[in-house]
Amino acid sequence: MPIRSLAAAAIIAASTIAASSAHAQFIDDSFTYQGSLMDNGVPANGLYDIDFFVYDSEVGGNIVPGGFLPLFDVEVVDGLFSVEVDFGTSGSVFDSFEPRYLELHVSEAGQPGTTILAPRQKFVPAPLANFALRSGYANLSGTSLQAAYSNGIGRIVMDSDSGPIQLQGSGSLDPTLELINSIGFTRGTLGYSALSDGGFLNLVGPQGFRFARIEADFSTGGGGFLSLTRNNTNLEGIVLDGNAGGTGNARVSIFGSVNSIWLDTSASADSSVILPSDAISALETLNEPGVAETILSGGLPLTQDNATIDTLSSVTIQAPSDGYVLVIASAELTISHQLNTSSSVNLGVSTTTLAFPTNLDHETRIDSIIPSGSFDYTVSTHAIFPASEGPNTYYFLGDLNNPAPTAATIFDQQLSAVFIPTAYGFANFESMSDLPDEFTPTTHPMTARDIQNEQIRSLQADNERQQRELEEMRAQFEQLKRELDELDR
Repeated sequence: MPIRSLAAAAIIAASTIAASSAHAQFIDDSFTYQGSLMDNGVPANGLYDIDFFVYDSEVGGNIVPGGFLPLFDVEVVDGLFSVEVDFGTSGSVFDSFEPRYLELHVSEAGQPGTTILAPRQKFVPAPLANFALRSGYANLSGTSLQAAYSNGIGRIVMDSDSGPIQLQGSGSLDPTLELINSIGFTRGTLGYSALSDGGFLNLVGPQGFRFARIEADFSTGGGGFLSLTRNNTNLEGIVLDGNAGGTGNARVSIFGSVNSIWLDTSASADSSVILPSDAISALETLNEPGVAETILSGGLPLTQDNATIDTLSSVTIQAPSDGYVLVIASAELTISHQLNTSSSVNLGVSTTTLAFPTNLDHETRIDSIIPSGSFDYTVSTHAIFPASEGPNTYYFLGDLNNPAPTAATIFDQQLSAVFIPTAYGFANFESMSDLPDEFTPTTHPMTARDIQNEQIRSLQADNERQQRELEEMRAQFEQLKRELDELDR
């Protein structure tokens, strides 16, 4: 009986057509084919043999590997039939994003002669398979999982309702997932560490050496741990410990071939940052405070001439910027006194060897009625001076105001200079003149009004300081912005 026509009512494809060459066990490549068979214009009834061929072209072309399936004794009732078509998983029928075309050969069951139905029908993927075609992904869900491969790229995409991907070890070893390149070298490991009872990630460079590791912190309380190597010998370069020693504080360690740096938030003061001893230069400190000191332990007799001022010691400090220097001098003073002669010694600090500032010629006096003898005193004097950027030198001065037989000797000198970048109140240097005391005006004890005025001056001076610093910061930010703009061009 000749077959005049065969009309396909629908092709319903499984979601994995053209999705995976790995053919995960839970994926079914079969699909249901429903058709209508007409014999001489009349709906056919009976048994028919139908051969399914899958071609790579609408006309001509080749049968794709595994693309032939014979079905025997297909029952047709009133012209309608429905069959399950499964080309199996051994071939590559749907392992491509290239179009596929179905051609049917039909004959009565067990009878010679075959009718080829034309034209071929193009496979239309189901919605989920169509998503895989568009995105290049295989969207997998279920209780088991295998890798999917499509268009030269291996991908795994989990549906938001399908739950987590689980990697569970079945033996004595902890489970790991290795990232391997095209020639078989491991370039990364994702797994579980029993030591920290947490996950870890190792990344490996082209020479096969680990360059990064992220893992759970071993310390009590958990946290994270990151390590970056500095060369191909797996030597640590940067270590970030989110919970150093179980303290709940982070620590950063940077290791070089010669020098190392530590930043420890669990430590305090200088211990919180440890740098190489030569890491900071004068320019890098900007206007950071600093000190300089001179110490002399031997005895130094003062000149027995009231016209001569002796320079007892000096100290020089390198100021990184304009600011202030606090100068402090201390010593032991021994005076050999004679009855009926007043003995007087002036001590003080100064910016010059020629004279004392007015308020710094501190006098130690022994009255003439005091019997002869040797008298010891502990003396200390200090002053704050304006300082300019660069070297600033300060002097400890002494002046014996009597001729012989009075004598005076200085022992155990210590002269210190402390650079201070900022004044946080009113600093008055106008009174530091070189006039003798007898030419300076007398003063009176401070009244409540004097104290209030001093407080106002201090607040005003600090406000002016803040305004200057804000202007300097704005200028620095503008300069930085200009430099960044130049880099972007």
